[in-house]
Amino acid sequence: MQPVDNRFLLIFDTSADMKKRLPAEQIALDTLLAGSMGGQMHPGDSIGVWTFGQDLRAGEFPLQSWAPENAAVIASNIMVFVGKQHYAKTGNFDVLQSSLNEVVENSDRLTVVIFCDGETPIGITPYDSGINQVFLQRQAERKKTRQPVAIGLRAQLGEYTGCTVSFPPSSVNLPDFPPLPQPPAPPVVQLPPPVIRAAPLIIVGTNVQTIIAGRAASSNNSASCSAGETNCADKCNRGSGGKFHFGRQWPSGHWRGFSGRGDCACGFARGAFAQDRPRQPHHALDEPEIIRA
Repeated sequence: MQPVDNRFLLIFDTSADMKKRLPAEQIALDTLLAGSMGGQMHPGDSIGVWTFGQDLRAGEFPLQSWAPENAAVIASNIMVFVGKQHYAKTGNFDVLQSSLNEVVENSDRLTVVIFCDGETPIGITPYDSGINQVFLQRQAERKKTRQPVAIGLRAQLGEYTGCTVSFPPSSVNLPDFPPLPQPPAPPVVQLPPPVIRAAPLIIVGTNVQTIIAGRAASSNNSASCSAGETNCADKCNRGSGGKFHFGRQWPSGHWRGFSGRGDCACGFARGAFAQDRPRQPHHALDEPEIIRA
């Protein structure tokens, strides 16, 4: 999992009444940073500081990079800056909304702590109703003791995830972050099905048939003529002794073939290659087709 950008933002109310609460703010901030915000700040995490009254003042204090050994120095520098602000009137939370929403949307994990007097209603978070109810309940006590109210907000991946309201000098508590979502599983690679190649077909045997004029000559190589030429077939069989192969027709209209033994009445000589013999009109021979069993 990739490292998560962990950001912290401290916001200070500069209403007139908060001027009296600066010493209590100093103690609360020292305690908060000394404990690395409950052990949740890590070296290199960024700390921003805003102040607000009737206007937002952001970016006036340099962004801090957290180092635990510098906790006291960072806290002191922040409070020196906050103490120099102009305190007047009442705080207006509405001036925070636009800039705060932008930071929330662009942060992996964001922790916001707002120090305020609790005397002005808030209307910028999903938790406003509960916060305002607590304000009403603790306003008098906070004013009397000159203690601030600390609102803790957490946001993750662009959305608010939790809120707490704390009352210094008690510890400032923060809500827990929910677990980060698991990264998506790597895509499943669909492999093509294996190609099964059949072994070549090997035929072993000697049984061969010759198809002549749509009829098969048996393996004893006996000759035959076209259908209906029984007289010629008888002569051929008698003359060749049943050992005769017919040939094929050439473009000239003549026939070629080999004779076995015996004379064929159709004009093939004994034991000789007969070529350019005139085609016998009673033969109707098609070109042979060999089928191997």
